[in-house]
Amino acid sequence: MTDYDVNTPDVIPGGIPLPTAVIKAIEARGKTYDAYGDKVIEYSDVLDDGAVDRAAKRDQAAARAAVLAGESLADLPSEVDQVRKFQPIARGVVQALHEQVRAADKAIYRAWSASLPDVADTVDELRDAAEREFRAAETAYKAALGRFRDLVQTTAYVRLQRAGKVRTLEAAPRYTMSPRLHESESQLSRHWLLAHGVPSDEPEIPQEVAGGTEPVRVRSLVNGAELMADPGNAAYMVASGDAEYVSAEA
Repeated sequence: MTDYDVNTPDVIPGGIPLPTAVIKAIEARGKTYDAYGDKVIEYSDVLDDGAVDRAAKRDQAAARAAVLAGESLADLPSEVDQVRKFQPIARGVVQALHEQVRAADKAIYRAWSASLPDVADTVDELRDAAEREFRAAETAYKAALGRFRDLVQTTAYVRLQRAGKVRTLEAAPRYTMSPRLHESESQLSRHWLLAHGVPSDEPEIPQEVAGGTEPVRVRSLVNGAELMADPGNAAYMVASGDAEYVSAEA
């Protein structure tokens, strides 16, 4: 028997068009394997070493039933004899089909090996095209990220100026943070706006904290530890769901 699977990535790579010869070899192997599998299923009751023992138990049960029914044992067929007679034939058929599957495997490898020069050229072309596509996407991403960050910065300035907290761009907080692991840029921007006292769709932070400079006390929601943190970091931890504020009266 064989567990060989021509569809596994370590045999034939995905993501590339396969040469005609390789496709035909794979299709031929599929038909051969189907024939092999069909016979394994058809002969499953006689292929393994326990087949004779199972037949013997059936013979024993049949003989008991015949005696109890008062029937003659002369014409009672023996399943043991049938299994012993057919088992070598079944194993021979399955072995031959298995060898054909292995031969088909080798045919795929030969077809693949013979096509490698053409495949290499195709892979180079596909890689170059993918690289161009990636660079274009990367450029678009960087442009979109820059635009988004500029607008986060502008949002903070406009809202804080409207609230009378800043008068110039230079006085507005600078958005220079980078996302943490598993955190998106949009999540970071909302937390950053919240930490700097800019109205957002996140839960409000205590009034004495927003825009303040004095350290505030927070409690970790992970291990319950309390610590002092500057207002920006405290708001960031609370907005991230990692901590909660501790009341000054507590």
